[in-house]
Amino acid sequence: MGTSFGSNLHIFRMNSENKTHSFETRVAYLTDKAKEIRINILKMIHKAQSGHPGGALSASDLMAARYFDHMNIDPANPNWPERD
Repeated sequence: MGTSFGSNLHIFRMNSENKTHSFETRVAYLTDKAKEIRINILKMIHKAQSGHPGGALSASDLMAARYFDHMNIDPANPNWPERD
């Protein structure tokens, strides 16, 4: 039976329409996403009973900012020509 650890990582990106939010709002949103990523990393490592969390945990802020704020992605349209 599979477990989806990423199910609570809702895709709401700070795309061009959302960049009108204040800097503080964007930082708070990305901080929350990084926290969700860290929680999921710990859940996966615990479930596997193996792993080295240091690198993944330290990269969470960077990955949250890149994925949720900078990258051009559309999970519903993986063949979108404008994607990163």
